[in-house]
Amino acid sequence: MQKTIEGCVAGKPLAQKQLFDHFAGFAKSICLRYAAHDEEAEEMVSDGFIKVFGNISRYNTGQVFEAWFRTVMVNAAIDYFRKHHARIELTDLDQASRTQADEEHLDLLTVDEIMEFVQKLSPVYRTVFSLAVVEGYSHTEIAGMLGVTESAVRANLSKARAKLQEWINEYLTRLSKI
Repeated sequence: MQKTIEGCVAGKPLAQKQLFDHFAGFAKSICLRYAAHDEEAEEMVSDGFIKVFGNISRYNTGQVFEAWFRTVMVNAAIDYFRKHHARIELTDLDQASRTQADEEHLDLLTVDEIMEFVQKLSPVYRTVFSLAVVEGYSHTEIAGMLGVTESAVRANLSKARAKLQEWINEYLTRLSKI
């Protein structure tokens, strides 16, 4: 992999193709967390690889490449969100309702089923949820990335969780009647 990375730093198309072929699936799995559908994820992946190739000379070889790559892809997804969803208002904390997550229900679902529910969330909810729950960023970090207040992050995360819980409960109720 090191020779491929060195080739990408040198701008060699064959090395770039090798890197793309090796990491395209990983990139898409990251971007699907932020995308509403497959096509949107593909756009994020394309944007992300442009950033990877444009910034690969900044990669510190002492760092695990996959971690650096993941960070670039998450940032590409955030940039895509900002570009395409800039007019969407984030909810303020005063408007958010508190919900209790029923985590035992999650054990009844596959990862693919959970991801389908996450992809149905609005762009704001999906982005905040993915950054907090999947990537593990703090409310402060997310607020900085999205240019909003921490209370807006907390509120949107709360609403995203509530919506997911509602959909999961409805889905499991339907399944239990079959």
